[in-house]
Amino acid sequence: MQTITISKTYNIDWHILGYSDYGVTNNGNIVNLKRGTLLKKTVTGYSKGYYINKKFITLTKLRTLLIKNKTGHCPF
Repeated sequence: MQTITISKTYNIDWHILGYSDYGVTNNGNIVNLKRGTLLKKTVTGYSKGYYINKKFITLTKLRTLLIKNKTGHCPF
């Protein structure tokens, strides 16, 4: 049996305030930056959202916590 390792690269455009281990890509995927895994959107009751650090956060609450990444200094 062979083991295959596949690497993926995500461009993180947003960070979540208070949750430094999570980032949001430009197409709306939330990535756990420590493990490099994508989070799944879940429905609890009638609310859509994500479980971040074992805590359910709705999409409306999550939008208020997003912070745009600062662009780095480019010498060119």
